[in-house]
Amino acid sequence: MFISWLCAGFYQAVLLGLMVISAFRTGIHGGRLLRTIYYDGIFFYLYILTLTLLNVLVILLAPIELLNLIGPHERVIHSVLTSRAILHIRRSFTNPAYSTISEQFSISSTPDPRATQI
Repeated sequence: MFISWLCAGFYQAVLLGLMVISAFRTGIHGGRLLRTIYYDGIFFYLYILTLTLLNVLVILLAPIELLNLIGPHERVIHSVLTSRAILHIRRSFTNPAYSTISEQFSISSTPDPRATQI
């Protein structure tokens, strides 16, 4: 059981690394859809990798009665985060006014033209 969770963690770490590398290569030149995919994908793999590593620690350190403490919750979180990513991708594709969290807090280098109007 320990080896399977460790292999899953390694696989998720590789996918997270590839997603981060791809996001940095695309940079700000990608459209709203790509930014949403990268942001939600990195968040997804980071969270799932954390739960997987936590599950490995539970297997190694916890008593035998607690072996299945995190596994079922990880499957539920996997489904919830996948649904969240799909809904965000769908919203960013259909609604041009939608922005991700990173776009809401970014500082624009060009001034707002409405700010200069009297």
